[in-house]
Amino acid sequence: MGDSWSIEQLRERVARLPRTSLTHLPTPFQECPRLGEALGDRVRFFMKRDDLTTLGGGGNKIRKLEFSLGEAQASGYDIIVHGLAGQSNYCRQTAAAAARLGLPCYLVLRKDHKAEDPAQANRLLDYVFGAEVRMVEPDEQADAKAELVAELRSKGHKPYVIGYDDEVLGAIGYSLCLAEIIQQQADAGIEADYVCVTGRSGTLAGLILGKRLLGFEG
Repeated sequence: MGDSWSIEQLRERVARLPRTSLTHLPTPFQECPRLGEALGDRVRFFMKRDDLTTLGGGGNKIRKLEFSLGEAQASGYDIIVHGLAGQSNYCRQTAAAAARLGLPCYLVLRKDHKAEDPAQANRLLDYVFGAEVRMVEPDEQADAKAELVAELRSKGHKPYVIGYDDEVLGAIGYSLCLAEIIQQQADAGIEADYVCVTGRSGTLAGLILGKRLLGFEG
């Protein structure tokens, strides 16, 4: 591609998009010295602590939700609909973010051995955050979600459905995460050889997008 952007240019362009603040950024960038010691001090490890995004127990999906729910608010949606596994971190964070913004949240979750009654862990937190939860068989989830959306629309609501289409917005959130990493490694006086990622498609795509836009060589 052509000339790389500066971090300031990236942030300036992203600032033109709808966004709602859901956490305190940047998240910490911490060295893991004991892990390095265990490997004979051959490698220095640093961890980007997106588990400390604070809202609803933290996690990487908050960066995505700042943009998807920002779009929902800007476009006049009045209900949030989501649905994944019965113990989904993404759904738990969605319920927390919707509660923060005063938006009703409906979750259509897949039944499995991790989501049996009584409700525990993420599923329990879904209820604590005020979500209406519907448990369905795995092969019925897509139809159940579509039926819920049709039901809400018939009642005059405008539901915003979180799904694969909004991964584009999630990628934007994680391009900004890479900008944080670049700044934080400079502050730490290091230059990373590798950035290792765990997460869904929007997280990885966003880091790759940031790498290309910012000309990051790590």
